[in-house]
Amino acid sequence: MNRGERIIVGVNAHTDGDDERSELLRIDQGTEDLQLKRLAEVKQARDDDGVRLRLDRLTADATDPTVNLMPAILDAVTARATEGEVVGALETVFGAYVEKAVV
Repeated sequence: MNRGERIIVGVNAHTDGDDERSELLRIDQGTEDLQLKRLAEVKQARDDDGVRLRLDRLTADATDPTVNLMPAILDAVTARATEGEVVGALETVFGAYVEKAVV
């Protein structure tokens, strides 16, 4: 039960006043299939060695806390690395964030 002992912005304080629940976005199977097909086409057409080289650079840069990672991220994305591949490269250095539920 929420007694207001703990302020959670957007939940029990500083809300926009609309307490109705929003509907969850549901992706239909046709849209999912289309996106998976487009992803496969991108991966087929790109230079895999170039992508791997850029992801390796991103991982190396991430080991140095003084290096700005944006240039390496942009370089990898320009070479057609996927979001998942970029995150995977960064996870090898930083690990995966797991949110701890605090209620």
